[in-house]
Amino acid sequence: MSERAPLLVHVGYHKTGSTWLQQSLFTDAESRFRLPFGRLDVNERIVAPNHLVFDAQPARDFFEPELEAARAAQRIPVISNERLVGNPHSGGWDSRILAERLRAVFPEARVLLILREQRSVIRSIYFQYVREGGPMSLAGYLHPPRAGAYRIPLFDFDHYAYHRLVTLHQELFGRDRVLVLPYELLSARPRDFVERLCAFAGADVPEQLSNAPRNVSLSAFSVALKRRLNRFFVRDRLNPGAPLAFDRANWALVRATAILDRHLPAAIARRFEGRIRDSIEDEVGDRYASSNQESSERIGIDLSEYGYSI
Repeated sequence: MSERAPLLVHVGYHKTGSTWLQQSLFTDAESRFRLPFGRLDVNERIVAPNHLVFDAQPARDFFEPELEAARAAQRIPVISNERLVGNPHSGGWDSRILAERLRAVFPEARVLLILREQRSVIRSIYFQYVREGGPMSLAGYLHPPRAGAYRIPLFDFDHYAYHRLVTLHQELFGRDRVLVLPYELLSARPRDFVERLCAFAGADVPEQLSNAPRNVSLSAFSVALKRRLNRFFVRDRLNPGAPLAFDRANWALVRATAILDRHLPAAIARRFEGRIRDSIEDEVGDRYASSNQESSERIGIDLSEYGYSI
C-alpha cells in the first residue's frame, strides 16, 4: 500500500449489491478496506444540504479525521452510499450536483460505479418503491402526470441512460480513477468482480468471500396488492396523503404480504410476474441501446455479454 492510501468512493447505483459491499467486503479486515461512515453521515454532509448553503470545506473537515485514521492503520478508507447517484424515485435529478460535490470534497478519490441491466433494475426499483409505501401502478410510476411536471421530480427513464453519469465522473475525476462494473458480474462471478475492484482500489482480495445476501423481494402478486393498500394506510414522502395511516403500517403490510407469498400458488405468481416483465419489456425495448453502446466503449466492457441491449 502506498504511504497515503487512496480513498474509494462507491456511489451506486441502487439495487446493485450495495448492502453486500457495505456489510461484507468493505468491512473485511483481510481486504484492508475500512468503512468509517454510515449512510446517514454521507446523507447529512453531502446529499441533504441546500444548494445555496452547501460548503465543501466543512464537509471535508468532518470526514478527514476518520479518513486519516484509516490510512494510519494501513487501511483503505471507503465512503459508500448509493444515494450519491441520485434517487431513482425522483429520476436522479441531483446526480450532477452530487458528483460535483464529491469532486469538491474528495478531489483525490477513486470512484466505483456499478450498473445493472435496465429491465432488471427498473423492475427491482419499482418493487422496492411499493415495498416502501408507494401507491402507483407500474404505468403510473414510469409515466408520472404531466400536470405540475416542474414541481416535484419523479421517475425518469434517463436516470438509467448510464453513459451520461459515467462520462461525468470520468471528466470530474479522470478516466483512470473511475471503475465501472456490471452488477451481473458480481452475481455470476463474484471473485472476478472483487479482484477487479481490489486491484483498482489497491486492496487485497480476501481468501473467503461471504455469499452476497439476497433481499427477498415481494412477489408481483403481493406488489399489486400492497400498492393498493399503501394508498390508504402508509404515509411517507413517497405517499404523503394516505388517509388511514398508522404507526408501523408499512411494516405490518410487508410482513403480511411476505406470509401471503409463502402460500401463493406458483401458477398465480408466474402469471403476475409475467405481466410485470412484459410491461417493462414493452416500455424499455431498445430505449437504452445507444447509451449502452457508448457506456461499453467508455468502460472497456462489452455490456451485451451481460444481457444489456446494444
